[in-house]
Amino acid sequence: DGTPAGLGNGSAPSNAGKYRVTMQDTDAANNNYTLKADASNGYDTYVDYEIEKKELSVPQAPAAKTYSGAEQEYTVGYGDIDKTKIAITLGSVKDNKFESALPEGLSENTTTNLPKSGKFKATKAGTYNLAIRLPLDSPDGKSARNYAWKDKNTDYTTVAITMNAKELRVQYYLTEEGENSQPVLLGTSVKTSTKGTISTKYMTGYEPVTVDGVQEEPVLRYWYKYIKDASGTEVTDDQDHEIPIGDAFKLEEMTYGNPAEHTAGTYFIGVRVAVAEEYKGVNGNYKFVTEGAQTYYSKELKISAGAAGLDDLSLTYKSGEGDETGIDEDTKLTYGVDEDGNAMGYEFGMSFASV
Repeated sequence: DGTPAGLGNGSAPSNAGKYRVTMQDTDAANNNYTLKADASNGYDTYVDYEIEKKELSVPQAPAAKTYSGAEQEYTVGYGDIDKTKIAITLGSVKDNKFESALPEGLSENTTTNLPKSGKFKATKAGTYNLAIRLPLDSPDGKSARNYAWKDKNTDYTTVAITMNAKELRVQYYLTEEGENSQPVLLGTSVKTSTKGTISTKYMTGYEPVTVDGVQEEPVLRYWYKYIKDASGTEVTDDQDHEIPIGDAFKLEEMTYGNPAEHTAGTYFIGVRVAVAEEYKGVNGNYKFVTEGAQTYYSKELKISAGAAGLDDLSLTYKSGEGDETGIDEDTKLTYGVDEDGNAMGYEFGMSFASV
């Protein structure tokens, strides 16, 4: 620290730093010798040396865990830190500065262990960057004097404690319009005339966790995009259309073009975990994952006019200026006359509306 000190038995310096040991004649008045430097021959009245800082390995990050809804414990490997001699400080980093507060959501487990035991607890998914600072034991109290992190130029290092979000997977279902209609697995193709509501169900093992007997309900958001026309030609000018949260995902309301129409072709439908701030409390713990070409949150759905069969046709009739009316087994045609007293005729046709 720049302050001269005499060296007696056992008084050699131990702290890291640069030192100069100078030889002095403490009894020059009474002896027959003088100390004289001879720099040209490499002799001086002093010697300089340095005690380097002890390098410490960066602590090991614990293995990542997956969100379960329960508090989980992590163990940080402090490596070669001797906790009985090195007074480390735990905290976090903000704006490249150390703060003596643990990352939000992370706590030190001191229930059954001594402080700075390396045991930490977390419940929510996320990455907690734990900062570990060396003691600021320099003379001015602003830096670490005797220790340094290996390959680091700061007095603190960070360890990432990770809790992964739980993966969700879904299957798609369609509930067609009509009384007592039940959801059925949505295939890869439907007709333009099909009407109903698209929904999803979680696949076993990939559903939200249950906390205190109640299954969590992450808020999901449905979306669709028109990707191929009826001939199979790729379409690139459409964008994702998100269904407002809380609204039904109606098959017949999937549209494309200007003006927007329910158009035959191939649609890409999917579901996302809503990212709005108001939903992060639960949604932040879940995710959908793409595995190669296979996804478990989206699918292609071809909507086709199809070829008409006998079951797709219906007979109709029209009388005078009246509307076209469907004919079924209960239809009865009656004789009538117009205002001039002439017999009214019937016009018959076939409807392909169901195709």
